[in-house]
Amino acid sequence: MAVIEALQTRWDNGLFEWSIGLADSLIERFANEQSGGFYFTSHDHEQLIMRSQAFNDDAMPSGNAIAAQALYYLGFLTGETRYLDYAERSLDAASMQLAQQPMAYAAMFNALDIRLHSATIIVLRGPVEQMQQWRRRLDRHYLPDVLCFAIDSTGEAPSQLQDKKPIHDGVTAYICQGMSCQPPLTQITALLDHLKI
Repeated sequence: MAVIEALQTRWDNGLFEWSIGLADSLIERFANEQSGGFYFTSHDHEQLIMRSQAFNDDAMPSGNAIAAQALYYLGFLTGETRYLDYAERSLDAASMQLAQQPMAYAAMFNALDIRLHSATIIVLRGPVEQMQQWRRRLDRHYLPDVLCFAIDSTGEAPSQLQDKKPIHDGVTAYICQGMSCQPPLTQITALLDHLKI
């Protein structure tokens, strides 16, 4: 999740590729393929009496919940359904515990909220200074379910976002709700209207 937050602050292709690598490594080395969710130890770890896999929050939010949230966001951003599948399986694995003792699973309920309401992903393409003006307009509002990534039009977007191209010299905004994207917008007022702010 920290990498996704950092990418919203300042886009970096290298950091984005690193987030993909982290997600792939998480799935490859820690996923519980039988019942869903993720173990705290990797598959090549020394043999233990029991591999722990907790879904409840403790002094810190549940690792499984943070993993599910990050995989949802990364799946929506990249269009990679495999990430969404593993996030879904984490929630499914925790569903009985969430129903029995909801107060202990706040972070997992945040993941459930993403599942039920699909975060809004905004990708801005354009000149840096103009995109910063758009970001300042958006930042005036509390938008907890909106993630906004601003990618400089002078640089190359990663392959997963190649379809999000600037269509003129100004800023182009692509708005996606879950896996469904709207036609691009080129006016900040149209973006604010779409978000109902």
